[in-house]
Amino acid sequence: MIKKDVSGLPVVDEYMNLVGVISEKDMLKLLYDPNAKPGLVQDYMTTGAVSFDKNTSLFEICRCLVDNNFRRVFILDSGKLLGIISRTDIMAYIMQNRSRFFSQNPKF
Repeated sequence: MIKKDVSGLPVVDEYMNLVGVISEKDMLKLLYDPNAKPGLVQDYMTTGAVSFDKNTSLFEICRCLVDNNFRRVFILDSGKLLGIISRTDIMAYIMQNRSRFFSQNPKF
């Protein structure tokens, strides 16, 4: 995570269903505890990761990231992990498509 500057990773089951996220915060809790013992990702991950269906509007996803204290959300297709979209991804999209984004979302 450090080498690739990744702040969080999805955790999926064998069918690619999202079961949680392992974040910088989760890892910091583990590394900070001098008595921590090696375990499984499921022992340290956060469950209930926020996700959206692939057909959700970018505006709705953006609003979620503005209103909440996390950096990314997961995109699902029929419950299966399809991808990740981050604050940075949306910022880049808005900067490249500013007039189109705001004309479609005037209340933003």
